[in-house]
Amino acid sequence: MKVKIGNTVYDPSETPIMVVLSEADKKNISTMSEDNTKYCVYPSTEEWIANGAKKIKTWMEEIDTAPNRKPTVDRCKAEIDELLKRYNCKIEVLGEQTIHTAAVLVDKTYKLFRKL
Repeated sequence: MKVKIGNTVYDPSETPIMVVLSEADKKNISTMSEDNTKYCVYPSTEEWIANGAKKIKTWMEEIDTAPNRKPTVDRCKAEIDELLKRYNCKIEVLGEQTIHTAAVLVDKTYKLFRKL
């Protein structure tokens, strides 16, 4: 199981996931055909339901290309170290704020390259 919230996908092998189902959710899931693997709940606003719910259907299909969860500091440190080695660069780490800023930069750069 994976869970997509907004544009971030969470994987239970890395992050604990809990889904709290209503009685209606349980009923809807129990009647799904075997080939359906996604269940989505979304706001019933014009933004999401316009054009036959095209935006929500597109959003649901993006799970296969969405980035896995927000980067952890450790994961970002490893990615930054790899990039620094690859390009023979050095960075002075001044504390956790620098690490957080670097993590945000890695995340934004990753998202940018995914669009190319």
